[in-house]
Parts: sequence; C-alpha cells; structure tokens
Amino acid sequence: EGSPPPCNVHPHQLEASLTHLTSSRLCLETFESCEMMKTHPPRWKNGNKKFLYSLAVPDVSSVSGSLTYARYQEVRSLPKKLLPTSPFEIEIVPGVFNYDDKSPNAWHMNFADRFLFGYYQAGLFAQDEMQVTEMPALASLRETLLKISRTKPELSPITVQNDRPTPVTIQGVERRIAVDTAPNISAGRPRGIYGSLFAQASKDMLLSATRVLSPPQTVNILAIEAPKGGRGIYSWGEINRIISILYSGYISALASSHPSLSHQDPFVIHTGHWGCGAFGGNKCLIAILQMICGRLSGVEKMVYHCVDDVVIVEVFSHFVLSFSDILSTPSRERSRSVFLSCLSHIVRGFHYLFYVLELSTPHPQKAKGVVDELLQNEDGPIPLSTIVKKSPLPSILLFPSSILRL
Repeated sequence: EGSPPPCNVHPHQLEASLTHLTSSRLCLETFESCEMMKTHPPRWKNGNKKFLYSLAVPDVSSVSGSLTYARYQEVRSLPKKLLPTSPFEIEIVPGVFNYDDKSPNAWHMNFADRFLFGYYQAGLFAQDEMQVTEMPALASLRETLLKISRTKPELSPITVQNDRPTPVTIQGVERRIAVDTAPNISAGRPRGIYGSLFAQASKDMLLSATRVLSPPQTVNILAIEAPKGGRGIYSWGEINRIISILYSGYISALASSHPSLSHQDPFVIHTGHWGCGAFGGNKCLIAILQMICGRLSGVEKMVYHCVDDVVIVEVFSHFVLSFSDILSTPSRERSRSVFLSCLSHIVRGFHYLFYVLELSTPHPQKAKGVVDELLQNEDGPIPLSTIVKKSPLPSILLFPSSILRL
C-alpha cells in the first residue's frame, strides 16, 4: 500500500487495484500454516483422501510458511475503454495446472463454489477438490475460517455474498503432492481417477498417480465462482455477470500482488475452462471473456490450460494470439491482415464483445462504431462490411449470433 511499484501494469490499472485494495477489501488475515493445521486439521470423510493426506503430510511439523487470506467486494465500475499498456501475452498450453510458475505474482484459478472449498471432504475429485487435496492447508484454512467467522463474519469462507461476487485471494499455500488424474493403461489406471472415479480407485492406483513434492511448491490461489446453469441461450444479464465476476477477481489478485509487482515478476493469471464442466459453460465464450477481462484489468500474461482439448488449443493458438496482438499494439502499428484474420469471426458471432470493451448497451449502430474505432489505422477505418465478408480462420470459430452453451 503506497506509491505504485515499478512494473509494466498501466498506472490507471494500478490505481484501480490500489483503490480496490484500500476501499473494497472485506478482510485480510495471515495464518501460520503449521499451527493452523495442528489446531484445525482437515476433516476428511473419504478414505482415499485420508490416504493421500498421509502422503502429503506425514508429519504436521514439516509444514512451513504462512498463508494470507483476503476477500474483496465486487468492482462495480469497469473501465470505459482499453488503456495503452505493455504487450498482453496469452499462452495456450495443453494439460492442467502444474504450478511451476515461481513468480510471486502468478495466480492460479480455483474454479470455486460460493462455499469456498465446501466439498473437499467427500469423494469427488474435480478441480476444486483436487486443489485442496494437493494443498491440504486449504482444508485447514476452511475449518479455521468457519470457526473464526462466527464472531467475525467478514472472514466467512465464501466467494458470493448477497448474490454478488466476493473474490478470494490466498497467498503462499504449499502444494505438497501432485496427483495425475489422466488415464494411464500401463500404470493400471485405464480410465484415470478424475471426478467420481477417484472414490473407486485402489491404493495402488493412488500411489502410482501421486508424486510427493520435496520441497513443496508455493502457490497463490484466486477463487471466484463460475455461473451455474448449463442450458439455453446466454442472456445479456448472464454475460455481464460473467464479466463482472472475472474483472473483480483479476483486480482483486492485482490488489493482493500490489506490494510485490515489478518488471521481473509480472502479473500472471493461470486459468482454463472455468465453469465449463458440471456448470455447463461455453468454452469459447468463457475463454474470450476471460482474455478480455484480463486485458481490461492489467493482467500482463494469461496462461490458458486447455486440458486435452487439442482442437480448442489449435483454434485458440491462431485466434487468441491475433486477438492479443490487436488489444496490445498501438493502432498505428496494427496490420490490416491481423484485423481481418481475427475480427471477422468476432463480428460474425461475437460482436457483443465490442460492446463489452466499451461497456455499452447492445445496438447494431454502436457495434459498427466500436469496430470502426478499433480498426483505425494510417489508412483510416476498415469498413465493417469488409470484415464480415472475410473468414480466413477455421470454421469452428463461426458462431451463431445467439451463443449457446455447449
């Protein structure tokens, strides 16, 4: 807290995060991890999770360090336009989180429920539960917060309050084991152990899938709840809510990173198919909204982990890199080919993204005006009709004007 640190994040975005830090933070508490786990140990109800805990924490006294828990209010006022900033990098990678990023300002998303880590005890092993099993201090954190919040409700372990997002940031948690949930026939796990399959796994399967990390990795977690409900057409209200949740989450992470930002340690978000599993979200829409909100909030690098969606990885690797170039480069340096290769598809189906960038009400004339404004270059604006007629990228990117959940 104080004067902005030297870094590549735009001063306006730093100012927004500092305002969020000082006026919208609901709570801030630091816990010694070892003491917390002794006082409030995890309360596992599933035998397989108890077994993995015995591998992760054979002796509680071996746990070290501290973790810092913060919860923030929703950011109600979004930027009115994109700000010039350093290049916004997007890296598309297959697979799941490996937590190898050692930057103190790298954040890994927790695809949270509104009740933070609320289902860690039972046999399900999806992204949220997997994260808690690999980082068991998160289970003790929940148990600690449940007790403390009886007298200090601001410390409640929740990511939504009064139906509005309250993003949670957790800094400095130890990841003590790595569990490979993917199918592996040679290791005796032909179907893998993800989701409901975890509870059926034998001890031998768990042993072959688990690697004890020595020393443990240190991880920062950003927990925001994805919108639920996976059928039908997205309403404008739903899209706006997704934008608000994501932007509020990223600004909260930036606020928590504020004291340690530097040129050497950029602000990084690791994410993936947030809300696109049981919650039924559209992977392409959610990905693009995350990227836009990352750009709006000052994220310097977004690492998008696509699991095993090879086709999506390939499509995103063409689409997103062009999109990030457009968002990051001063207009005079933009090439006509980059615009045509990317924006033709956005205009055909995702034209409302430009409303998002200008935060205006959907209207055809406004869409044309926003697109024309974004396409300014030395030769003047590229006509909207020119863009619509072009389609140089794969047909998978041509979405209907009403975006359906997958």
